[in-house]
Amino acid sequence: MNSKRESAGRHINYIASNEFYIDDTFVKSIIELLFFSRNINSTIQTVLMMLSEYYDAPYVNIVEEVSSQEGCITTYEYKNSRIDLKMNKVLNLNHTVWIRYQELFNQQGLFSFNLLADLQNDNADLYNFIQGFHLKSTIQCAIFENGIQQGFIALYDRTSNRKWSQIELNTFAVISKILSAYLLKLRLSEINEKNLWIDPLTGIWNLTKFTMEANAFLTKKTKQKYVVIYVDIRKFKFINDVYGYAEGDRVLVTFARLLKSSLYRDEMFARVTSDHFICLARYDTTEKLVKRFKNFATQMNNIKKNCVEQYKILLNGGVCLVDPNIASITSSIDKANIARKAIKGQHKSMYNFYNAELKQQLAKEKSIEDHMEEALQNDEFVVYYQPKIELLSNKMVGAEALVRWCRPNYGLVPPDEFIPIFEKNGFIVEMDFYVFEKVCKSVRKWIDQNLEVVPISVNFSRVHLKTSLFIDRLVEVADKYQIPRGLIELELTESAFIENADALLTLFNQLKDLRFMISLDDFGTGFSALKLLTELPVDVLKLDKDFLKKGQTTKREQIVLEHVIRMSKDLDIKVVSEGVETEEQAKFLTRIGCNLAQGYLFSKPMPESDFLDKLRAMTR
Repeated sequence: MNSKRESAGRHINYIASNEFYIDDTFVKSIIELLFFSRNINSTIQTVLMMLSEYYDAPYVNIVEEVSSQEGCITTYEYKNSRIDLKMNKVLNLNHTVWIRYQELFNQQGLFSFNLLADLQNDNADLYNFIQGFHLKSTIQCAIFENGIQQGFIALYDRTSNRKWSQIELNTFAVISKILSAYLLKLRLSEINEKNLWIDPLTGIWNLTKFTMEANAFLTKKTKQKYVVIYVDIRKFKFINDVYGYAEGDRVLVTFARLLKSSLYRDEMFARVTSDHFICLARYDTTEKLVKRFKNFATQMNNIKKNCVEQYKILLNGGVCLVDPNIASITSSIDKANIARKAIKGQHKSMYNFYNAELKQQLAKEKSIEDHMEEALQNDEFVVYYQPKIELLSNKMVGAEALVRWCRPNYGLVPPDEFIPIFEKNGFIVEMDFYVFEKVCKSVRKWIDQNLEVVPISVNFSRVHLKTSLFIDRLVEVADKYQIPRGLIELELTESAFIENADALLTLFNQLKDLRFMISLDDFGTGFSALKLLTELPVDVLKLDKDFLKKGQTTKREQIVLEHVIRMSKDLDIKVVSEGVETEEQAKFLTRIGCNLAQGYLFSKPMPESDFLDKLRAMTR
């Protein structure tokens, strides 16, 4: 008898002899069954039944460790017809009990008793735990993985105090070790399958698993309509860059959990990559679907309000109605993704439904992106100039530089077709400096030709706020052509202030220190107009063209415009009105005190040669 357990009494049995006998016939039958098995799960269940019959034990189970924190649970069990209701409950061990429970197994991994009372003196806590199962006899054999106990296989009898023979103990130990090997094989298979189909961060399906399950589900013909929704978190890279990757991961996990809790029966979802998720959802009406999307976006932001890091989460959702006759969900996923990509930047969560025009539009955008760098190298981008006019004298007092793209074999590409794309992909930074250098080069040439040069305004995207070399590049180009600072006017939009007020204020102060003239474009489009007037050191305000609507301007609008113009003049800020198209608008602007204007009434944007002709004529 093992010396460590000798004090526990002679009824606790261990393998101690050097001779090792087993029922080899029974063992061989188990080995053959497992060897030829095609379904390990069902075969293990059959083995438990055979153990129950062989040992005449009403209950046999396998208990496996879930985690070091949670303890063990019963993963397989067999109960024969003689099972008592008192025994009809699953044997699970919490972490504390499991730690103590492992002490019962000997060096060979075996534990047995044929009288429960003998356990009371040895381990009172476990005695009280097992007593609740009304056992009188048991054999249990440990399951090991890499030398660490991961659970046990056990059979139980509550009808009699049985004296287990050495052959019974040996046979059970051998079969348990064989079962352990197959359990390990099964668990490894499950881990491999999980790695193959499950996203490791969020624990939800990956795209491959989603595609397989969605295809299988859609083969079941149903009257219920479905849509594929392709969602991403707008500017997710900003969250990673500013708040760190750990915060970004928390956002993704939270998103996945919320999405899971939002699904209905027969809906499914997955993480595609990074911040991209896909969902197969029911479709009844567009109104109901849009309501679900908006509610989800609201819930996501409500969750973030309770977090340490405060920022708004905006979602882009592309939607495609699933054709019930398609063989694969892949085409619907691609179309939903096309719809998502077509969403333009907004200050709220947006959704977009796929249609054929979207596909054509994205193909066009892809063509623009594919040729943009080559076009810049080949000087396909041309600077046009639109004059700014002093209304009282009708003289040209400035101009705005605007870019046009003359694509070979294509023609003139309107700026509203390529500028938003360049804003989105960041190429606008190179485009803006390309135009700036072209303007500086032309101004230098006009000065050298003794022309009467007027200030030229050049547009710069808010994307430049994210680059640290913006001012250095500006100064480098201006100094390269020795341009007087008063002849160059730098235009940024009011929306840039709304997005990043502190960064823009710092930038404007630095530009003023370098004596650059600053123009604030599209003034009045946001909600911070008065704040801008008091804080930003600008030289020129350009009133948004929406102030001059077609038709009559209301009395309230006239009052607002008059006060903005008067305050600007008091602050020594010039005011230019954009989009002037009629004589009535020009007269109205003169009447309320706006002396500078720009628009088709005076001139469309024109190439440099035409602009110079007009400059000579209008500055005499």
